[in-house]
Amino acid sequence: MYLSRSIIYLISLVVILLIPFIAMQYTEDINWSSGDFILAALFVGTFLSLFELIRRRYSTKQTRRYAILLLIFLFVLVVELAVGIFGSAIAGS
Repeated sequence: MYLSRSIIYLISLVVILLIPFIAMQYTEDINWSSGDFILAALFVGTFLSLFELIRRRYSTKQTRRYAILLLIFLFVLVVELAVGIFGSAIAGS
């Protein structure tokens, strides 16, 4: 059965958001409000939309690869600034 990329991206978004939702059921360390889920959905949805835009816009593999690497770098940078996963100096740790 063929699934369109949009459906795959939507399923990916739901799975990513299920991780903190399920973790909230087992620990009190994670306490997201509905606003947190909305912001996370907007952020990850924007990332996936930009990923698809890059995939469609650039025809050469090398250009597409560099653009996707830049997008992933920016995604990790924003996540680091927001929550400080790696404990770096730029996150205030």
